[in-house]
Order: sequence, then C-alpha cells, then structure tokens
Amino acid sequence: ICTMDKENPDKNSEEEIRFRELPLEGPPSKESEPPAEEAKPPEEPSDELRLTELSEVADQVKSEPTPLELEEISDKEDFIPIEEETIDLYKEIYKGTSAIYEAAAEGGPLDIGPLGPLAEALVASMVRHDPDFGDEEIARHSLYHAVMVTVSGPSDWAAHAINVATLAVRLGSGRKYDQKELSKLALAGLLHGVGMMGIPSSILEQSGPLSSKQRSVIESHPLRGEELLSGLGSKFEWLQTVIAQEHERHQGQGYPRGLSSKDIHEFASLIGLVDTFAAMTHPRSWRPAITPHKAAKEIVFTRKTEFDPRLIKLFLQKLSIFPINSLVKLSNNLIGRVLIVHEDSPLRPTIEILHDPHEGHAAEHKVMDLRKRPLIYIVGTISEMALGQLVK
Repeated sequence: ICTMDKENPDKNSEEEIRFRELPLEGPPSKESEPPAEEAKPPEEPSDELRLTELSEVADQVKSEPTPLELEEISDKEDFIPIEEETIDLYKEIYKGTSAIYEAAAEGGPLDIGPLGPLAEALVASMVRHDPDFGDEEIARHSLYHAVMVTVSGPSDWAAHAINVATLAVRLGSGRKYDQKELSKLALAGLLHGVGMMGIPSSILEQSGPLSSKQRSVIESHPLRGEELLSGLGSKFEWLQTVIAQEHERHQGQGYPRGLSSKDIHEFASLIGLVDTFAAMTHPRSWRPAITPHKAAKEIVFTRKTEFDPRLIKLFLQKLSIFPINSLVKLSNNLIGRVLIVHEDSPLRPTIEILHDPHEGHAAEHKVMDLRKRPLIYIVGTISEMALGQLVK
C-alpha cells in the first residue's frame, strides 16, 4: 500500500513510518501529558504485534502530507442519521450519569442503583445494533456510531463516561464476555471518572502546564473514586477495584499504585485503553481533538507499552487503525468517511463516499463496502479542512 516496500518492510525508514503527534500543552492527566524530554520517533511495531497483520499494514499507511492539514475535528452536524430510539437511550443514560457525577461533586454519597438498568440497556442496544451482524442501515443507528461521531465539550464528564462505557463494551464483546459481564463493564465505564469530580475546576480547566503539586492532585482521583464507592458494600468491591486501577498501566507506568500486568483488573485495563482513545478524540481545555486515525496510531505505536498487547490487538480488530469517522483516501482517488468497521476485515471498512474527483464536486450519497471491492483499498487519511477545500 502507498509507497512502502511491502516485500521488505524492514527497509522502510523511520521517517517513512513516522506520523506527526499533536503537541499537547498542559493536560491534566498522563493520558495526554507532554513528555518531560523531547519525544522519540515511534518505533516499529514489535514482533508480537506484527502477528496481528493489522499493525504491519497500518505501519505502511501514511497520512496525506498537505499544508491544508489540521489536527482538529471540525464542529459539524453528525454525518450519520441516528434513529430516535438510540437518541432517547443516549439522553436517558446521560441524565442518569450526570446525576451521579453531580452527587460526586458534592462529596456523595452515591446511589448507583439507577445506573444498573441503564448499563444493561446500553449493552442490549450494542448487541442489537452490532455492525458485524447487522446490515448497514442497522449499524448506522447504533449507540456505538453515535459516540464515535458526536463531539462533546471539554468538561462534559457524563458524555465522556458514555463514550468510554460504549467503547469498552465494543472491546469487551471481543473478549467473549456474556451480557451480564458486559453490563458490569458498562457500569464501570459510566462510573470510571467520578473521582475527577473532587478535583478543583481551576486545575481541570487550566490551559497551561500543571505544577508537580497540581499533577499529584490529578493523580489522586482514582483513589477519590474508590472512596466514593466504598459505601456500596461488598457486592461492589470489584467496582471499587476497577475505578481505582483504571489509570494503572501494563508495565507499571500508571498511577496511583504503579501496578502492572496481571495485578490490574482486566476491566480496568480495557477501560484505561478506551478512555485514552476517547480523551484524545475529543477536545480538552488545553488542546483540540485529534482524528480517530491519529489517536489509534499513537496508541498502537507510540504508547503500545502502556497496554496489554492482547488488548491492543483487540483494539485493532474491533475499532481498527481507521476507526469510525476517519476520513480516508482510496486507491481510486475517492475520499470518504469510515462508516462501519468489520471485525473480520478491519482494514476494509464500509466507506461513505464524500468526494469523487471525477465529478468535480461532493459526491451524492454513496456507500462502498471495501470487502466487496478487492481492487480498491485505503492509501491514506486526510483532514476535515483538506476535504473542505476539495468540495468547495
């Protein structure tokens, strides 16, 4: 694909496989913290990741170099019409989650009882609209699609919680969890950020670099969340553990206790991975959002040691290196947006065509399933602004 040497991938230079990282200026979490020293170029994927085949191919796909490119997602109306039933469910979950987060901001206690049925409804909706088993029209209306195309505000913690819960369920289905386990995972995803409600807004909304003292306050939030849930009794001890461990990392890089590998609850590892992705693809007070494709590449290549390789492989299979909402350029020069990612062929998604250079203007609505078009493939990605220039 592209100009890379597919027969001898090791000959490709680091410069050819490098992708630009968004400079982050003062984030309130390690997920987007600028390094203390100059960042090193992303390394080639490990042999273990190469076994997935996805990483090796993704390593060869470069973002289109263009002076028009911006690392931002523009504000616009959703490109996928979500059905009213899904919108109503989202609003209901949002209302219930917001109430919990507001109670957490006031110091508790927390009554999470209403969230249980909402977590179950979220899972039921995901199963009913699973794009791997439904047709295109069904997949278009899923909660999964809704969270992938909706841009929430920087301090909208309830919306972020729904994003994380939904993506966690998407990955959890790949771990063959049953519906009961998925509901528990969704509940943990909805509650993963309650500890942030105890952090002063002056720190959360700060646009400049944080001091070491402010950083330590931020890193205390998992313990704060664990404390808020401690009054729920032994039935929810597992939930306290997950909330406390969501920021722990595979090789001990995380916080608050520096746990590693098997000492971390798998739910916490799953939520930590999708929380990182969701945070990067939505704006924060200190930086704009980056595109789903760039966020996926950063996780897979730059930050791969932070997560269990099995979960990165699962991330590639379920979300792909070209997640929903990615703008892509095809080998026939058509430009489109990823509409559906297929687990059986994650590098051959269904694309909504947005521009056909042969027509000289924006193409009329057209959908192309790349699994059925073997001679057409993705050659790169472009930005919203670059697309805007093309369809003027």
